[in-house]
Amino acid sequence: MKFEHMKIKKSLIIGYSIALIPAIIIILICLGMNLSQQASFVELINEEVYAHELVTRARMDSNIAARNLRGIALLPNTYNEREPEVNRALDDLTKTLNELEKIYPLNDGKMSQYKTACEAWQAEAADILELLKEGKQSEAVVLIRDSCTPALNKMADLAQDVSESLEQVKVDAIDAQRTSGFISIGIAVVVMVVTLIFTLIAAGKLIRSIVIPLEGARKAMVAMSQGNLREQVTFQSENELGMMSDALRTSQKVLGAVITDISSATNQMAQGNFDVELTAAFPGDLKPIQDSISSFIGRMSETIANISQSADQVSAGADQVSNSSQSLAQGATEQASSVEELAATINDISN
Repeated sequence: MKFEHMKIKKSLIIGYSIALIPAIIIILICLGMNLSQQASFVELINEEVYAHELVTRARMDSNIAARNLRGIALLPNTYNEREPEVNRALDDLTKTLNELEKIYPLNDGKMSQYKTACEAWQAEAADILELLKEGKQSEAVVLIRDSCTPALNKMADLAQDVSESLEQVKVDAIDAQRTSGFISIGIAVVVMVVTLIFTLIAAGKLIRSIVIPLEGARKAMVAMSQGNLREQVTFQSENELGMMSDALRTSQKVLGAVITDISSATNQMAQGNFDVELTAAFPGDLKPIQDSISSFIGRMSETIANISQSADQVSAGADQVSNSSQSLAQGATEQASSVEELAATINDISN
């Protein structure tokens, strides 16, 4: 991209755009990535937290059912009071397990094992409840002790495994979010560095496209202020700086032609030739100078012609005076001869 051939306004707009547009794009991309990652992270954390809550709820439901079964086994007369609590707890446990299975994020088999253990324990709890209903308290107590309690402990262990897996999912999500953040920052930094490099290159070109022509024009104008019209202005373009350089070259050319013409005319006049004429173009405010010099040359020519005519007249008068002086001298000579002759005659008469 060549800024020196562009209009200054356009080159400045492009230069600023090169710096601003990539920066805005980078900001928007980073913002979008962060929002997307944040949304995914929040969703994952919410699912993990909710799954933890469901595991805790399932354990509470199983404990409520087990506690009420033991209460009925110890106090058979409380069957009618506790039996609905046991059934409600077992139903809630089933719903909780189904919901937990839907949102469980792993395929490690732990959820299946936990659900299977819970269903097996629910079946035993139903059998115990049936025995208690039939009044077979001793058989129910044995079943609670030998089968139901170990199954409940196994459920607790499996629930702990599920909770640990969910906790690991949370830790992995946090690590992934942190890594993704670092990657996003790295990408943003790389893109910003590349953008900065291109911006600096474009800024350098833009600065050179303005500074170099201005420096050439400055040198030419300083030289003109010192009377030197030969400083070359080489920059050429169709933008404002190019037009300024063209105007400066034209000024050098016009002033140079005017000065040369005036110098030639004055040299001719110094050599006595007043039959001269200014041939250069004197545009604008230089026109009065041409008129004044032309008028001066005309008046000087007229004055010199008058002086020459007067000199000729003086020379003619001088010739007449010279001739009169010669005639007067000749008459005086002749008069002297006559006087001498008269004197000689008088002398002769005297003798």
